[in-house]
Amino acid sequence: MPQLTTDLRLYQQVRRRIGQEVTQQLVLALIMSRLDYCNSVMAGLPTSTLQPLQRVQNAAARLVFGLNRSDHVRPTMTQLYWLPVSYRIKFKLCCLVQAIHYGRSPVYQTETVQSVGASRSRSGLRSSSTSSTDYSLPRLARSSVSGRSHMRVQRPGTL
Repeated sequence: MPQLTTDLRLYQQVRRRIGQEVTQQLVLALIMSRLDYCNSVMAGLPTSTLQPLQRVQNAAARLVFGLNRSDHVRPTMTQLYWLPVSYRIKFKLCCLVQAIHYGRSPVYQTETVQSVGASRSRSGLRSSSTSSTDYSLPRLARSSVSGRSHMRVQRPGTL
């Protein structure tokens, strides 16, 4: 993360010379790609952990448009079609699950996520006798609501 802020400072120095369009392409290629790298691993982390990444994204949006530190960044991010960090993580997870559902993912992901229909039927609530040390891989649950198939990822240790 310190590398990202250093990069942003360097781009800020040359921004006036290269223009907004080139700055936007540089930020997308060099900053946003680093924010998106393996961000699905960050699912479920508290907001306090994601805030430094959100600050980097806000600084990148300000850099593209040449805004001051005190200027509001939400309209700028909307204009750039950038989702906030927490929503980017959720979007990435949704894309991964969709790829698994339609068979467009690597074998290791397909083997990691399992359809609930393929597992044994569960009736009632989870048993309190389930061990908290049971570390099973997440499974994909499929339920039918009004004829449409829905998918969800089960937490480890649940049936």
